[in-house]
Amino acid sequence: MSKTKVFLINTDETVKKEVKDCCAALRYDFTYIDDAAEFLNRFSDFNPTVVILGSGFGYGQDTLDVCKRIRVLSDVQILFVSPKRDTFDIVLALELGADDYIIAPFDQREFSARLRTAVRHSELICKVNEIEDDSDDSTTSANIVYPGLKIDHNKYSVSVDGHNVIMPPKEFELLYCLASNPGVVFTREQLLTNVWGFNFAGNTRTVDVHIKRMRDKICGNDHVWSVTTVWGKGYRFDVKKS
Repeated sequence: MSKTKVFLINTDETVKKEVKDCCAALRYDFTYIDDAAEFLNRFSDFNPTVVILGSGFGYGQDTLDVCKRIRVLSDVQILFVSPKRDTFDIVLALELGADDYIIAPFDQREFSARLRTAVRHSELICKVNEIEDDSDDSTTSANIVYPGLKIDHNKYSVSVDGHNVIMPPKEFELLYCLASNPGVVFTREQLLTNVWGFNFAGNTRTVDVHIKRMRDKICGNDHVWSVTTVWGKGYRFDVKKS
């Protein structure tokens, strides 16, 4: 079994020690990187399981740029650690590709839980990518099929018009939750509970960010289905009647 490799980039000494101690307790390999450019250049060699970015410790926009560039390279889980509590900062990090945002200083137990969740999601992506596409394509209870859209929960895969769509776990789970219940309106609070399973450090705007990223990947063509915003309520998966 390959080792779990956690990389921490650009943060202060206190957070560095906390993350290092947490990784040691969880038996994860820990590496601190102070040269983000080198990390990006050697990204495939490092093959990280989780990347943790320190924001708000004097690195500002550089850290946000690193987040964007990592997301172009990979669907690896990205965690932001920052003392900034403003909703704007949290939403911006998520919009640029972060999967979670943790406010420093943090509770060690909560951080460990979030890190373990990120590791599970990264490992799940790896397993999905290793699955051969020659398996039986018959519909099962884990499959959701609409014209031009197939969602396979076993493989955590989505295809639109026959083309595979790369989708991180949280985006996939949001789509699966909505598409499994066409016509049903889910509030942001319900989606946050169903998908994240814990009280997020920010607020329900994180649902909006992930929905937007998910819709950008699957919407655009003329389909009979759509992910609809229900203003003042939440979201609904609609299917046009023929």
